[in-house]
Amino acid sequence: MERDFNDLERREPEQFARFKKHLLTTPMTPIRRRLFKLKGVKGWENMFESSKKKQQQLSVEDLWYPSIITPLDTTQGQLYYSTSNHDAHNLLIPNYEFQEHLSFCGIACTTILLNTMYAKEIENKKYCKVTQNYLYQNVVQMNEKTKMSNGMTLEQVSVALNIGGLKTIIRYGSKNLVEFENTLRNDIEQYLVTCSAFIICNYWRQFRNKSGNGDTYVQQCGHHSLLSAYDSLSDQVLVLDPTKNRFAHHWIMLEHLASSMCTTDAVSVRPRGYLLVYRQNIQ
Repeated sequence: MERDFNDLERREPEQFARFKKHLLTTPMTPIRRRLFKLKGVKGWENMFESSKKKQQQLSVEDLWYPSIITPLDTTQGQLYYSTSNHDAHNLLIPNYEFQEHLSFCGIACTTILLNTMYAKEIENKKYCKVTQNYLYQNVVQMNEKTKMSNGMTLEQVSVALNIGGLKTIIRYGSKNLVEFENTLRNDIEQYLVTCSAFIICNYWRQFRNKSGNGDTYVQQCGHHSLLSAYDSLSDQVLVLDPTKNRFAHHWIMLEHLASSMCTTDAVSVRPRGYLLVYRQNIQ
């Protein structure tokens, strides 16, 4: 990480200056603290303590989702992308698709992963490409463990992937947010970055939405999305949101994403979290 940080400063001084300005104006994470100390940024200790106190006063319910994300197609979003590892993103994008119905976020993520992880078999015509409608009618609604009424729980998505021949590990959110955040970061660095496994996250978010008659209301809901890239310099992860016309592909600080996973799913009455999805044994 130190090498990447120094290389960026030497190769792209203007880009580095913008990146440093971003670090100075966003909450401090352990990685930011390490980088600030490394580069001799004055007052980093006080900035960390101030940020820590501010974060302790906030709960995930205080976080308006649009205010904590950075769209990929913005200048800042492209800066993150340029310094990130996005090999998983390159594999997922050819099979990316929007969810076909409001409650199909889990089905869309499952479909994308099945078509990505069996891409060679599909190309060789050994398997047929999976559609969301096929998955819903012939897998989800045909199995008591996956049958859905209003969206899928993390456990149901896991079972659907297992039926499709993929292996999964469920990581549930925890009351120990720091420990859970570190586990998520380690899994991203060890598995997603190396493309040995993919990640579906189940998280809570709130934002303002419009009803059919144009009235504005606050929407609070759980959601499934895929993670596709990680920028270790800024500690941001790239989210492939399957919802059409709501949030484009976007970056979010790992600590905010972890916090939104450590919430309770009212249907399963268990914490949300994420899935590690793989074909070969990763344990």
